[in-house]
Amino acid sequence: MPGDGRVRIVVDDTACLMPEVARKLDITVVPIGHDINEDAVTTSAVSPLKLCAAYARALERSNQDGSDAGVVALHLGKGMSATWSNAVTAAGALDRVTVIDTDTVGAGVGAAAIAAAKAARAGASRDEVADVARDVLQRYRLWLFVPKLDSLRRGGRISAGQAMLSTALAIKPIVGIKDGSLALVAKCRTEAKVKQRMVDFATKMVRSASSTNRPPAVLLHHSDALDDVHELQAMLAEELPDDTRFRILDLPESLAAHVGQGAYAVGMVSGGSIDSDAMDFEAEMGVTALLHSVEESDAAAVEAEVTDAVEDDSGNIGNSGDSADMEGADGSVGSAETAD
Repeated sequence: MPGDGRVRIVVDDTACLMPEVARKLDITVVPIGHDINEDAVTTSAVSPLKLCAAYARALERSNQDGSDAGVVALHLGKGMSATWSNAVTAAGALDRVTVIDTDTVGAGVGAAAIAAAKAARAGASRDEVADVARDVLQRYRLWLFVPKLDSLRRGGRISAGQAMLSTALAIKPIVGIKDGSLALVAKCRTEAKVKQRMVDFATKMVRSASSTNRPPAVLLHHSDALDDVHELQAMLAEELPDDTRFRILDLPESLAAHVGQGAYAVGMVSGGSIDSDAMDFEAEMGVTALLHSVEESDAAAVEAEVTDAVEDDSGNIGNSGDSADMEGADGSVGSAETAD
């Protein structure tokens, strides 16, 4: 059966997309491998065979006589998993598959996938859809607090020396993305300092944004740390623009396995040019993405109003339930700092 001539999007489950959103936007979500034993849950990269099968099925829904639509694939960065290299291998066996190295992980990839899927529905070409996704990814940063770095060390995602900081020296580390890999970006003495440093990173990113035509979107990830992200949201709300939108997400098992309970993160997409992509994905963050200026007593009424406004076209993502170098003007991380 011929397809509809529209580009299709494929991600893995580290993108934090809710199943209903993936279905609504026809985004294919490929699960990361999980191995469960008595001690821990471990993960494995998606194999080339599974990716090839996922891409082939998406191509069937996309291809149409005379169409060059195809597939755009967004997976966690190549510095964090072999999934990206496996995706490149799988794409090489097929035609019209574009694999983007996201250089990151988490809900920012999901936001890019939503934006890309909206562009595809509007009739954008595969190259245009890929550019939309890249634009969102370029405006996304992630800062992660992990109480114990042992799991990340065992998985080879940080060095043994960095992991030692959180144990032998009782340092509270903030991990960020540098050159597509996880890296220590701040060393704090207390968890209160961790939250304040995350707020500092986010506010500096907003000040250095190339445009303020769109409000920032803050994606608060956590693994059994809901109280912490609520506190962090309140702190961020004091410092960020009034139209900032927030979304709280449970980390999927594929990520929680590496960071453990009590981990939380601030993911942020800064504002961009009003013409920089084909859809205002910030408006697709879901009914719980209320403006932070709303008083708590009014939140239920506003949420009901927002629900009515977006229920036919929502794009929720996720599942509800420090050196002097710090961060550059472009949002890149510097060497790790110590916060007293």
